[in-house]
Amino acid sequence: MAYQGTMSKQIVLNVTLAVIVIAIAAGVVLGVMTSSRNAPVAAVSTSTPEVPATVNPTRSTTTPSPSPVTFGTPAATATTTPRPVTAPSSAPPLVPEPEPSPARPVAPAQRQCPTGPVTANLTSVDIAKADASYSADLTQVTVTGHGTLVNGSNAAISVGENDIPNFLGLDDRGQSIVIELYGTFDWAPPPGQPTTGEFILKSGQSVNYTAVSKVWNHTVAEVKYWYSANVSGSLLLYFPSNIGCPVPVMKASEGKAIPNTFVD
Repeated sequence: MAYQGTMSKQIVLNVTLAVIVIAIAAGVVLGVMTSSRNAPVAAVSTSTPEVPATVNPTRSTTTPSPSPVTFGTPAATATTTPRPVTAPSSAPPLVPEPEPSPARPVAPAQRQCPTGPVTANLTSVDIAKADASYSADLTQVTVTGHGTLVNGSNAAISVGENDIPNFLGLDDRGQSIVIELYGTFDWAPPPGQPTTGEFILKSGQSVNYTAVSKVWNHTVAEVKYWYSANVSGSLLLYFPSNIGCPVPVMKASEGKAIPNTFVD
C-alpha cells in the first residue's frame, strides 16, 4: 500500500510540472504573437550579389543587377510627355544686304601756290621800210617791238627762251591784223655753257624782249595800235618749285598799247 501511495504522488507531480511547462510555453507564444502584432512590418529587400563579369576574348557580356524590391508604397514613375511635332515654319525670304556706301574721298591738303601776277608791257615800236620794193603800192615794212617781262610773283618762274609775249597790231575794231609770236629775250647762258631752251626769272626780276615782224605797207597802214602782253596761253611759264600750280598772269585788257605812227 505504501508503494501505491508513492506512485500516486509521483504521477500528480509529473502532471503538475507538465501543466506548468505548458502554461509557460503558452505565455511565451502569446507574448510573441502580441509583439508581432504591434511591431511595424520592416521592408524586406532582396538583392542579388554582384557576379563578376566573365571576360571573353571574343564577346563581352555583362548581366545587369536586378533592381532592389522595396515593399510599401511604390515610387511614382517619372513620365515624359512627348513634345508635339510641328511643321517647320517657312524660312523668311533672303533680303540682299545693302551695298556699303562708297567712302567719301579725302580732300587733298590745300596746296599753297605762289601769288602775284607776271606782267608784260610794250615799251616802244620801230618801223622801217625795206630797201627793195615790188611796186609803188607794195612795199615790205619791218616792224620791231620792244617790251619788258616782269616776275611779280613771290616765287621763281621758268621762261621759254624764244617764246616771247605775243606782239600784235590791232585795227580799229581791236582785231589782230599783225601777229608775231616769237622773238628773243635779252638773256644768254653763262659763257661756254649750252642753252637749255629756258631760263629762270627770280621773284621781282625783269627781262627785256624784242619782236620783229615783216609786213606789207598797206597792212601796217591799217594798224591803229601796237600791243603786247603775256595773255594766258601766250607764254610757256611754270614754277620750278611748285609744279602744278598755275602761273598767274595779267589780263589782256591790262596791257599797254602804243598808237601806230606809220604813214604810207
